[in-house]
Amino acid sequence: MRLARLKTSFLWIFVAAMACAAQDPVQNPYLIETLEDLESFRDLVNDGGLPGDFEAHLMADIDLASKYGESVGGVEQSWTPIGTLSKPFKGVFDGNGYSIKNLYVNHRDANEMNSAFFGWVEGAQIRNLNLEAYRVYGSNYTAALVANFRSFVEDEREYSISNVSLSGEVEGTAKTGALVAYVEVDGLLKVSDVHVKGAVKGGYGVGGLIGHSFYCEISESSFDGVVQGQKAVGALVGSHENSVLKNVEARGEVEASTMVGGLVGDNHNSSIVNSTSYVLVKGNSKVGGLVGTSYSVRLPNDFEDFENPVTRDSLLESLQEGGALIFKSRAYGEVQGESMVAGFVGEVRGTWIVEDTAYGKVEGLFEVGGLVGNLGYGELGVPLVYRSLTTGPVKGEASVGGIIGAARSAHLHHSINVGPVSGEDEVGGLIGRASSSFIEKSINLGGVIGLNNVGGLVGAAEGGEIFAALNSGIVKGDSAVGGIAGELFIDVTEYYDQDLQSYLKTAVGKIQEAVNVAFVEGKISVGALIGEVLTDEDAFFEFVEDTLVFNNFYDQQMCPLERAIFNRENSIENTALMTRDMLHEALKFNDDTQKGLSNELWAFSKDFYPRLIELTEEPAMRVASAPIILKAPENVLAVSSSFLVKNFEFLWDYSPENHVQKGEVIEESLVKMKALEPGEVSFEIYKDELLYKQVVLNLVGIFENEEEPKEPEVDPCEGYEYVP
Repeated sequence: MRLARLKTSFLWIFVAAMACAAQDPVQNPYLIETLEDLESFRDLVNDGGLPGDFEAHLMADIDLASKYGESVGGVEQSWTPIGTLSKPFKGVFDGNGYSIKNLYVNHRDANEMNSAFFGWVEGAQIRNLNLEAYRVYGSNYTAALVANFRSFVEDEREYSISNVSLSGEVEGTAKTGALVAYVEVDGLLKVSDVHVKGAVKGGYGVGGLIGHSFYCEISESSFDGVVQGQKAVGALVGSHENSVLKNVEARGEVEASTMVGGLVGDNHNSSIVNSTSYVLVKGNSKVGGLVGTSYSVRLPNDFEDFENPVTRDSLLESLQEGGALIFKSRAYGEVQGESMVAGFVGEVRGTWIVEDTAYGKVEGLFEVGGLVGNLGYGELGVPLVYRSLTTGPVKGEASVGGIIGAARSAHLHHSINVGPVSGEDEVGGLIGRASSSFIEKSINLGGVIGLNNVGGLVGAAEGGEIFAALNSGIVKGDSAVGGIAGELFIDVTEYYDQDLQSYLKTAVGKIQEAVNVAFVEGKISVGALIGEVLTDEDAFFEFVEDTLVFNNFYDQQMCPLERAIFNRENSIENTALMTRDMLHEALKFNDDTQKGLSNELWAFSKDFYPRLIELTEEPAMRVASAPIILKAPENVLAVSSSFLVKNFEFLWDYSPENHVQKGEVIEESLVKMKALEPGEVSFEIYKDELLYKQVVLNLVGIFENEEEPKEPEVDPCEGYEYVP
């Protein structure tokens, strides 16, 4: 009996020892060398057998094709993702630079969510990993790397995904991305040095990297490929909320129905800084070369302090951390759509667009702009475009602008358009239709062609203000055509003055210190400055007209029209001058007459039109302010071969490819000139007797500064013919 008990005791001791051995902590870090190791690691996570600070290290390349695919031994085998809602992965996964190849997940028929290599991650770190040749198909929350990256309790750990390379294809429905389908953390997920090549397809919230990001910072990352979806679709991020993009780049194609952009589809309270898109973007509405739509509820209501460099820098820094700001970014790709279509952002509500550039060709129907399609007031804050540039041709039907298609309660400052603009109704070199908006210290060089309401700066303006602006682009249309604005509507309203105890009237709509130096052509209601001024109370407007539309100038030789404003015959406060009378300091403000351009805003120098001081160093400003000098007091319609073009100091082109660069000197003997049509001259530049570049300037020549222009020994315009 005693011996039997002893044997039984030894048996229990052996069993207990085996059980303890089975329950020993898993080696940390967990080393993954084979596919079996990877599967064991997945099972440990999904069974809840790992602590939160657990690390897994990949120690070799792993190819999943032997066990997972469309047909493995005649049977489809789909990878089971790592981590679930109840048992997420919380630790560190370090790929050590190794690759996981041929990931295959197919949850389409099963209609399962969270389809990816990692199904659910909570506050983890993933780094130094390559995913190659993956194919992932699912419904909601579908990605190659992580389906759901969440953290509901803020802790001291850093959430990050870094040094990751992905290549393959992903297809889902809502919330789809190659890197992560959905991000929502209490804190901040930092994504850096992530590079994706491939295809992503989904429905709502689709991005080349991330489908939907909430509190996420993405930097030094890129996408190259094709992204397709329905709504909120971007080459990098589909829906970008309370997040930041810095130093990122995208190439390829993006297509969706609405809210589609070359980087971001839907940008909400988020910043994009120093980032670039080379993406062809196609959609129906809210289509942009960089962003489809951008909203903000966190901007200051008043941006007046933005003029102060110190305040401006602090504002920009704070906005990068919260609020919608797009800063020092570029979009090169072509953009195609129907409504709210633009080379940069399709629709803007309250966002600040600062020091940005759009180079691409833009085509749409309604509210089409080189930079912004529709710029409007947000829930909080005034929308602002500041020191931005557009160069690509813009084409549409209604509300078409070189910078903004349609603007409402918006501000455009220190910005330049050099690309041609064409449309039918409400077509402008800067803004197509401007309602209660402000244009200040901006210039247009692009030719503007339309039918009705066509203007060098604004097609149709309702209220608002145009102040200190220059047009040097040819303007052509049928009716309501002007060198500054095609149509200006003065809004007369009545209000009750408590002090005077009576009703008073006020008129809103002002144009002051605007200059037109370009040819204007039309059939009905054509003015050198404004085609038509309209108001609902004509008698009151006539009483206050001189305080609303005044102190504006145009070159009557370049724009041979008798009236500054077509339907205001006695508009004496707006002045027509010969070319030479507009040079030097002729337009400098005169204390005696109280007319002229402000010394604080404009620079005056010999042989140039006045230049905006804050844009003096811009090549476009130098070109816009360089006149063609006529030999006699003729206008452009009378010119045959009688204007003088001296040596070219420089020629410029903003296009990024092999064109003449700023500062490059072209010898006079290598330049040939010919006329294309009224107000447009082509200069063919030769290098080594080969045609190098053709530059078309709208009645602008660039010449050396001399005391007095002299006749050339050989007429540079020989062979020039003009047929009206």
